[in-house]
Amino acid sequence: MGLISDFFKNLFGSPVENKGGENEPTQKSAGNDSGPSELTRLEMNRLPLIAGRAELLQELQISDKELDWFVKHPEWHYTVVSIPKKSGGARTIYAPKKRMKRIQRWILSEILSKARVEGSAHGFAKGRSITTNAFPHTGTEIIVNIDLENFFDSVKLWRVYCAFRNFGYSGELSSIFARLCCVKGALRQGLPTSPALTNVVCAMLDRRLNGLAVKFGCTYTRYADDMTFSGDLKFKASLSRFIPILKKIIRGEKFKINRSKMRITRKGSQQKVTGLVVNEKVNIPREKMRLWRAIIHNCRIKGLESQNRDKHKHFAAHLKGLVSFAAQVAPAKSERMREELSQVTKP
Repeated sequence: MGLISDFFKNLFGSPVENKGGENEPTQKSAGNDSGPSELTRLEMNRLPLIAGRAELLQELQISDKELDWFVKHPEWHYTVVSIPKKSGGARTIYAPKKRMKRIQRWILSEILSKARVEGSAHGFAKGRSITTNAFPHTGTEIIVNIDLENFFDSVKLWRVYCAFRNFGYSGELSSIFARLCCVKGALRQGLPTSPALTNVVCAMLDRRLNGLAVKFGCTYTRYADDMTFSGDLKFKASLSRFIPILKKIIRGEKFKINRSKMRITRKGSQQKVTGLVVNEKVNIPREKMRLWRAIIHNCRIKGLESQNRDKHKHFAAHLKGLVSFAAQVAPAKSERMREELSQVTKP
């Protein structure tokens, strides 16, 4: 039985025909006779050895009735916030309430943080950042930037179920975990588990795109929904063949390209990867550094709140975050900013 049929069986109690036209993944690693048992795979993956619902209740320190409350009525456990986008429209954030957040943080720390992340994935992975994502693309002839549309929302409940099933958890437990990590049948922004789950779900996409990059002699990295390919003149000449294959792979993995954010930049113009300039070395754009310096300087002269135009709740912490980021990318250029900010925020 494939993982999709297995999912519907655990969801409804019996197999249901897959009517969505999805290619059903095979259940190679879901505890069949030819592979290791579920508990063996959990041991191999260094994950909590939970065989059933009763053991999960012990781990989460909640009652059976409470678990049903979280699983069957997930929409009750979130505060929904709409944040305006700079590009227009709004971003919907699902902020879990205290008890749901505690459960999701347990899933993140005990299970998802131990999942293997592909080498090309730099978002939400320990020791990786937008800087490590940008570095492989420095000094290249051409850069192709691709953005995935509605990234979190594109990861549906059944794919999250398959992720936990492939870790080695039973169908029943995988269904519970998937429901605890989804809202309205998909991943959503704001849940602590969503970023890590996108890396798990995108593992096959990353492997296929790495293979494509090797074939065309280019470099591939991904930071969340932001994918980058870069290469030399030979890669530049092959773009007419490369891009149709790229689009086909992305469609095949059930994602969609945001056409308005697809960019191709050549040497000689400013090349950016995840907001950083990469023409010669990884650097923060000059105009952004100028803006940050001006804001911090004006804070010293006129006070913090005079510059808090976006109404940040913790503006001083926000500025410290900017300076800390600048120090990682351009230490020498950020030193004066750090000194001025220390004068503004000193007790």
